[in-house]
Amino acid sequence: MDLFTLIFILGTILGLLIGLLLSYIIDYIKVYIKNN
Repeated sequence: MDLFTLIFILGTILGLLIGLLLSYIIDYIKVYIKNN
């Protein structure tokens, strides 16, 4: 496994985590706006 592959895998995992976090935050904001 070379450095490029390692960076690619780490980037993919990081991207997925950020995507999940953003979708969770957006859902939270939508609920917060509805309750006001």
